[in-house]
Amino acid sequence: MVKFGKSKLKALNKLDKKQKTSSANVSNKILKKKQNAEKKVTFQKEVLLKEAALSGNSLIKNVTVKEILLKDTNKKQRNNKPRPQELTKKPKIKPVEKQKKRQKTQINDTKLLLNLMNKRS
Repeated sequence: MVKFGKSKLKALNKLDKKQKTSSANVSNKILKKKQNAEKKVTFQKEVLLKEAALSGNSLIKNVTVKEILLKDTNKKQRNNKPRPQELTKKPKIKPVEKQKKRQKTQINDTKLLLNLMNKRS
C-alpha cells in the first residue's frame, strides 16, 4: 500500500482554492487529483479495518444494521425525557402598562419643569 500524507492533501487543497479563484475555464486536474487522493486514503482505511477485523483484534467489533438502529432509538428515547432544570418555574415579570408608564414620565417631566421655573424666578 502507498501511504498518503496530510501535507500532500493540504497542498492539493491550496491549489484547488487558487484554481477556483483564478478562472472558471481552468482544467479540473487539481480537483481530480484531490478526489483521487481522498479515495486512496478512504480505501486504505477500509482495507486496514477489514484486515484488523479478520485477524480478531479486540478493539474492532463487527456491527450489524439492527444494532445501529436500536442504539439510535434508545438515544432518542433518552433525549425525550424532561430534564429537572427545565421544569423549574421562572418568576413571571409583569409588564408595565404603557398608559401608567406614560403618566409617570409626564409627572416627572412636569416636576422637573416646575423646579427649573422656580430656580429662575
